[in-house]
Amino acid sequence: MRAACVILITLVFAVEGRARQEGQGRPASSPGAALHQIRGRVYLPTGAPAEERFRVTLRTFGQSVVNETFTDSLGNFEFRGVPNGTYEIVVWETDRYATEVERIEVFSRAARVFTQNVFLREKERVASERPAAGTVSVARLAEAIPKEARKAYEKGAKESRKGNPQKAIAHFQRALALHPRYVQALNDLGVQYLRLNELAQARTAFQQAIEVDPQAPHPHVNLGFLHLLQREYEAALAHLQQAVTLDPANWSARMLHGIALMQTGDLERAENELQRALSLGPPPTASIVRLHLANLFLRRGEYARALEQSEKYLEEVPNATNAAEIRERVKKLRELVRVQNRQL
Repeated sequence: MRAACVILITLVFAVEGRARQEGQGRPASSPGAALHQIRGRVYLPTGAPAEERFRVTLRTFGQSVVNETFTDSLGNFEFRGVPNGTYEIVVWETDRYATEVERIEVFSRAARVFTQNVFLREKERVASERPAAGTVSVARLAEAIPKEARKAYEKGAKESRKGNPQKAIAHFQRALALHPRYVQALNDLGVQYLRLNELAQARTAFQQAIEVDPQAPHPHVNLGFLHLLQREYEAALAHLQQAVTLDPANWSARMLHGIALMQTGDLERAENELQRALSLGPPPTASIVRLHLANLFLRRGEYARALEQSEKYLEEVPNATNAAEIRERVKKLRELVRVQNRQL
């Protein structure tokens, strides 16, 4: 999905950086043995790369910690200097997402790069924690999904978590052949196409999900995200506005809505929406919102406020992989603030 994410780089006040390597508990290796790299990306259940920072641990199969890092602003993580062995990659839980563990075999005589992506799942919510009425539609509550369609969908979800979008697509299509109005399968089919950068097919799947159930929030979020990627800001705005109406507590939908407002020039409403996103998502999960706010304040020439958000970001995510870059930005902003103050 790398090509599809290029536009996101221009939307955040950050750049990709190298993963922080602490080297705690690294297994011993014989002199001259090959040392490898492990790279990967963390994806949200929507199929989008995780913009918020997640703590990622590399440990041995016996659960001894080898190294730890944090994902960058596009969900990437990296471990260097890894000896041959069997490892587990752990992406730790947040208030919203469950802990995920992926096993990886690292064996080669020559140094090489091993890749392992991680796909998150939302935690189950108790009844008292569920979103306000209206976020789950009558159509979805009344939907009777055939047993075989549900089994096909679950197989697709399993392949998705393994990072096999092509196999996941086949299972989701099977589920839809059995039950064409399967909203979740339509949405997740679109997510797989999005991962493969097949944007036309993704758009069709999300649109079909919305046609079946206009009150389901996730297809609106995903279609809005897709429109943002393609710089179709007015279309993105329409779907993201609907998403936050259907699911007011969804901080990532509000963040994307704020970005769309910013891109269409409505900076006041964009600021309000980004501030709302920040209040809904606890740090460090939602700390990425501060970089969007800093970007907005830069557009308005409000260097002191951009500086404040950047400094708070570093306080909340001191080990972020882009921390060095943000610190350099902070230095430049401090100088701009000094110059601005002298002119007053």
